[in-house]
Amino acid sequence: MGLGNPDYANTMYLLAKVLSQQGKGKDAEALIRESIRILEEAGLGESPACIQRMKFLSLELVKSKQLAEAENLQRKILHNLELSKGWNSLDTTAAAETLSVTLQNIGNLKESEELLERCLTVRRKILSEDHFEVAGILVHLARLTLLKITSDIKVNNDLSTPHLVKAKQLVNDSIRYCHLAPFFCVFRVSISINP
Repeated sequence: MGLGNPDYANTMYLLAKVLSQQGKGKDAEALIRESIRILEEAGLGESPACIQRMKFLSLELVKSKQLAEAENLQRKILHNLELSKGWNSLDTTAAAETLSVTLQNIGNLKESEELLERCLTVRRKILSEDHFEVAGILVHLARLTLLKITSDIKVNNDLSTPHLVKAKQLVNDSIRYCHLAPFFCVFRVSISINP
């Protein structure tokens, strides 16, 4: 087949997944990078197969704490999905959600919140209001709000109260949605707040 064949790249991808499961992240990362390179050189850089590999690589980068590189790759994935599927797609919102979590870990809370709010709007439009994926976004927004509280307390304790109220509402909404769809929600979140 040759070293530039997409089937060869697929075998590399599958081997990278096995190596990752064995805890050999560096080896997995090298193989997946090569697999992506082969697909891109074959003109398949925006194909579903290549996007799948980029998602896997971004997870490996996050696991190895290479957050800046993971962010760049996740932005590329989101851009490709925006062009191919538009924003009114669950695949696009899933990519935006992943990028949002990485941005939270980096400390870019404003952009993370903007992405999550956009995801929430789209998912509410595509899915029902009480769908578990809507609840998942609400949990991410609650976590983000708690991160804002932490940073606000360092600056001015009075600024944290509105964020606490918002976090409580988001958590309560997510729990209510989980109660409506118990088979899909495997988490329970609680916060006691005395504003």
